[in-house]
Amino acid sequence: MDETKTNSYSVTVRLRLRFGDELISRVVNTLRNWLDVHYLEDQDASMLDRIDQFTEALHAEGSVTMATQLSNLVIRRVSRTF
Repeated sequence: MDETKTNSYSVTVRLRLRFGDELISRVVNTLRNWLDVHYLEDQDASMLDRIDQFTEALHAEGSVTMATQLSNLVIRRVSRTF
């Protein structure tokens, strides 16, 4: 690759990474809001396992703060369910 293509590729990769991070942040914020405000124990308890799996994936990818926040909400909801 020549220098122009390399720079273009670099910019494209950075944009994808930035928008990917923004998308993950939006998903986390949506889940956090849903768990705080809209969660219904009798209808939504089955979703807690899936959200917990998502938080494990976030933690593995290095988004420790977001994963911890969601994990704490899931734990709080599980403790209220039982």
